[in-house]
Amino acid sequence: MSTTATKKQSEAIRQRMQEIRCEMPYHMDAAKSEVKDYFDWKVQLRRHPWLAASVVAIVAYSVVPAKQRPRQVIHEKASRLSRALPFRSQEQHEEEVQKSSFLSGMLGSLLTLALRSGATFATRQIASQFSQSMGRPRSNSGPTSPYDRSSSFRSEPQR
Repeated sequence: MSTTATKKQSEAIRQRMQEIRCEMPYHMDAAKSEVKDYFDWKVQLRRHPWLAASVVAIVAYSVVPAKQRPRQVIHEKASRLSRALPFRSQEQHEEEVQKSSFLSGMLGSLLTLALRSGATFATRQIASQFSQSMGRPRSNSGPTSPYDRSSSFRSEPQR
C-alpha cells in the first residue's frame, strides 16, 4: 500500500513540476515587466505625481542660492574720502546712473552706426580702386534708386 501511495505522490509531484515549468516563462515576463516599471521614472511620475512635485520643489529650493546681501566694507581711506566729498543721496546717485546709462547707450549706438557706415564706404572705395587698377570699369551691382528707369527691378511692365 505504501508503494501505491508513494507512486501517486511522486506522480502528483512530477505533474506539478511540469505545470511549474510551463508557467515559468509567463512569470518571468511578468517579473521583468514589474522591475522595468519600478525603475521607469515616467511610470513612477504617473503613479505618484504629488510625491514627484514635492521632490522637485525641495531640490529646486536647495539648488537655488539664497540672495546674499552685499557686504559693507569700510576702509579708513574710504571713510576719509567720503567725508571730503559732498553727500549725495541714493536717489541722486541712481538718477545719475540712469542718465549716464541712457547717454552711453545712445553714444554706443551712434558709434556703431558710424563705424559700419565707414567700413562700408572704405570697402566700396577700395573695391573701386582695385577694379580701376585692373583695367575694368566699375560694375553697378544694383539700381541706384527705386525710381531709376534703367533698373531691371521694375514693378510695372514697360510700355
